[in-house]
Amino acid sequence: MQSARFDRIINERYDRSMYGDLAHALYEGSDFHNLGYWSSATGSLKEACENMVEKLLSFIPDKKGGILDIGCGKGATTRHLLKYYPPDAVVAINISKKQLGTGRANARRRGKCRLNAWPTTIAPVPATTNTS
Repeated sequence: MQSARFDRIINERYDRSMYGDLAHALYEGSDFHNLGYWSSATGSLKEACENMVEKLLSFIPDKKGGILDIGCGKGATTRHLLKYYPPDAVVAINISKKQLGTGRANARRRGKCRLNAWPTTIAPVPATTNTS
């Protein structure tokens, strides 16, 4: 199946990148893997990643209910979310089983949360239409 082969190639590429020595050095072993949110006071890529999570969370005034971490990678953002949400309110999904394994270990540092693999063969969610 062409799609399964493509999914495997993409997973292998991201796993190589995220588990490489360069990523470990750039992100200071934090398991983040994004460009972050930079301000003039930001001193490192790891700090920029933490800033990004804080900035996004600032749009949610009451940290109630559940939260979904889509594309959770190695779980650094999930671990950060567990500072604000109880473990049973956090769901993290990703297509890489290897990254989910690391994510589970990261989540255990702050408690448990549900980490699930999201198959890449899933159909895209159709766009909603405003009928008003």
